[in-house]
Amino acid sequence: MEKIKSHPIRDVWRVKAGVLVTVDKYNHLQGYYPSIPKSLLKGVKGCTGLKELKADLPLSEGLVLKKGTFMLNGTSPVEPLENFEDFRFDVTSSGGSIYGSVREVKRVLEKIQDILDSYKGE
Repeated sequence: MEKIKSHPIRDVWRVKAGVLVTVDKYNHLQGYYPSIPKSLLKGVKGCTGLKELKADLPLSEGLVLKKGTFMLNGTSPVEPLENFEDFRFDVTSSGGSIYGSVREVKRVLEKIQDILDSYKGE
């Protein structure tokens, strides 16, 4: 198993070929803003779909999105979570299933458990 992407918002682990564990470590802030000019957003390395505001953005509701706010998919503001109990884990498999003998399936499940356990100490 290897961590293939790491960021305070999201990590991605490869358990084995075709099996990924995505760890979402963020909380959605109130609001959805599809009309943010692309010129105010910059990409963030290590997290697909994550952008960061380059400047404060005043909103019509009298609110201001502060410079440095993370925007997931360019439209939804998010903030990093600290408590691993609040993280969301997504196990995906390309090819449809985890297939093999009891020993092989247990090995994959143990690796997934190791990933889950690794966040307890953060």
